[in-house]
Amino acid sequence: MTRPPKKTRLANKSKLRNTLRKLDGVRRGAVAQIDRGAAAQEALDFLALLCGLKPVFLLGRGVDDPPWIRGVLQIAIDQGLYVIEGPYWDAGGKDNGLPDWFRDHGASAFREMRAHYICRARATADEVEAVCAAASSDKALTIAREARLLGYPECCVSAHYARNLAYQKLWLEMLSDQSGGDEAEMRRKLTDSTPLDPASDEMRQRLEAAMRLHPAPFTSINMCDSCRESADSPARRLSAQYRDLAGAIDPGLENELKTAIAMNSPTAFG
Repeated sequence: MTRPPKKTRLANKSKLRNTLRKLDGVRRGAVAQIDRGAAAQEALDFLALLCGLKPVFLLGRGVDDPPWIRGVLQIAIDQGLYVIEGPYWDAGGKDNGLPDWFRDHGASAFREMRAHYICRARATADEVEAVCAAASSDKALTIAREARLLGYPECCVSAHYARNLAYQKLWLEMLSDQSGGDEAEMRRKLTDSTPLDPASDEMRQRLEAAMRLHPAPFTSINMCDSCRESADSPARRLSAQYRDLAGAIDPGLENELKTAIAMNSPTAFG
């Protein structure tokens, strides 16, 4: 279904356009060859923060080029935004049925990694600081809280963690199958990063299903099945809001994102 474009009125359009120019300047000045579509999406997310559509902008888990991160941080600081550096968020919880040794191995890969959480409101920054300070606690972050802070549909955030858990359980199953169920051998293969291949077509199909993503156009969230199947779902409505915002600020930004979306997901607008 084709929806007619909506006129979005912006009280601070000139500031938003100026910020977009600065973000594009950071992209062009980056050392690495940053994907234009990924940088455009991060720029739109940052602008959504300035417009109040997004309580927290997450920097450092999408485009991870250091000059890009430094440049965006400087723009945030220059605009008087709150910046909190903290660990990667994980609302999946530890009570997921995985063995401690397997779960801890996966967590160790992210333990030293840091992200920047950028906020407009002091109250939001205080909440983010509390979440980051209590990151090791199971109760530090719930799926509902993460969804609210990042401005994403709770159903899609929940689906993200469900996919991640399904993938880990399949990986554990492959470890067990190829180690004869011997835990010591499973640990050795995991520690040595021994390559694992699905033992059957059925296992390969299950892995592919766990890894299959359906991005919500113009956003950084992947849709849950319910949102993907409905034309009027939380993720579809959010997608429309972000598309309208991009077009209102700069039609060139909207077109650049449309091009990137069409290249990465030819059926995204179907």
